[in-house]
Amino acid sequence: MRGPPVTRLPTSESLTFDLLCDPCIRVRLPTGERTALTLPGVFGRLAVDDVVSFDGLRVHQRTAWHAFLVQVAAMTLGGRGPAAIPADEGWWAAALLALGGGAPTAWTLVEGDLARPAFLQPPVPEGSVEGFDDIDTPDGLDVLVTSKNHEGKVDRMRYPSPDHWVYALVALQTTQGFSGKMNYGIARMNSGFGSRALVGVTPGTGWGPRFRRDVRVAIDARPDLCRTYGFVEQGGIRLAWILPWDGTPTSALSLAACDPLCVEVCRRVRLLASGTVLYARTRSTESARIACVKGVPNPADPWMPVRIEDGSPLTLSEQGFTYAKTQDLLFGGDYRRSAAQEVRTDDGPSPRWSATALVRGQGKTGGLHSREILIPPAARRQLASVDGVQTLGRLAKAQVDRASLVRRKVLRPPLLVLLQSAPKALNFQDDRTERWLDQYESSVNASFFSTLWERSDKVADDVVWDRRLLDAAGTALKAAIEDCPIPSVHRYRAIATAETLFSRLARKHLDERAFKFSEGGTDVR
Repeated sequence: MRGPPVTRLPTSESLTFDLLCDPCIRVRLPTGERTALTLPGVFGRLAVDDVVSFDGLRVHQRTAWHAFLVQVAAMTLGGRGPAAIPADEGWWAAALLALGGGAPTAWTLVEGDLARPAFLQPPVPEGSVEGFDDIDTPDGLDVLVTSKNHEGKVDRMRYPSPDHWVYALVALQTTQGFSGKMNYGIARMNSGFGSRALVGVTPGTGWGPRFRRDVRVAIDARPDLCRTYGFVEQGGIRLAWILPWDGTPTSALSLAACDPLCVEVCRRVRLLASGTVLYARTRSTESARIACVKGVPNPADPWMPVRIEDGSPLTLSEQGFTYAKTQDLLFGGDYRRSAAQEVRTDDGPSPRWSATALVRGQGKTGGLHSREILIPPAARRQLASVDGVQTLGRLAKAQVDRASLVRRKVLRPPLLVLLQSAPKALNFQDDRTERWLDQYESSVNASFFSTLWERSDKVADDVVWDRRLLDAAGTALKAAIEDCPIPSVHRYRAIATAETLFSRLARKHLDERAFKFSEGGTDVR
């Protein structure tokens, strides 16, 4: 039988785990050295690109941690010039203390006085955690829903470090959605089963470059967020966890009282210590911490694309960032592009477009989805102007429509012929074709943006894209011929009929020049 989880103590062996003073956050430096930093030390190191990775940070927690660091830094810097991100740890310690209203306990993991805030843990007006539920491990507190306990195991952190609790609190309090009666989610999410997506451009792959860029983006985005969602521009609530919260509707905060970059919390949580054992106590609430107006779209943040039709933040499906969804977000089709997506002068010649979202569902997690696209110099120049974005958007939408046409009109009918052994009349309700249609989609997905950049740099000729669609469809049909079960008595007739139909439909719907250079997996002569 396993014993209680034992928390690994930082070098100071402080049982409060004061993030302003105690080196609790383990990192790897560019030299390869592993060390532990205070929270002010993290900000100082990021300012000079001196952090390669955060030890203990789980993959699905990265977006929440990045957004938290950027929001806190941008609010701390206030009106300072966008290039003035200090590297001095002492400066950051004083600034974070001031951001927390002068209450040092706002940055400690454990605070025994329940009338005071702790890190991402609001004060408890009742003065007692009796009736709160126990959670023994950081991953038990986290946002993942793993009903079958397969890929992400539950309660497996038997020897957590303090930073495991830090990351779990950040993920829970800033990205959690509705998860059952009286368990409300954050305001920056479209409905209880939405996602808090992180979509933007980054000049590099490291933590430092994206942190510095997004701090400037967040500072610049403040006025627009205030105008759009009614946040208060000056004097608003910046850290929602420093105010008492009893979970009733009367203690809910309004958007009009909050800073546009406010770090919100959505659950009543307190961490307690018993020797070297840390554990959490949580309790459900009667209302959300930040009350949104019914019928009004939930607020977005600098990274969230917003649907033009109704103003609601992006909710990603379990399909993830497909080429169709990605081009829509990248060029602003059905969605208004996030502030972080706008190409800036200091993004370098070949920045990257990056998107990540943890998809939520009812009683399950729909997967962590991410996509990164390298933007070549020619496309980067186009993305820097409104006309260029619109031109690329029209070209990308035409590619999506063309790919859909080939899927529906060129590939699916021959697949049905194979699966149904060349009948006189096809049954179009047959869904057994999905396996090979998915293979086709995967091939299209892999070449979509490389083809788009190639076409945008030259004459927008359909033959380039048609050729690649023909190759993808031909390869999928060849795989189906090899793999799908066909009665032996009908096999050769079914294959011949399918290949003939594929050739006829391809020539009907695709540019004739595509056939001359095609390297597809089946004969289309």
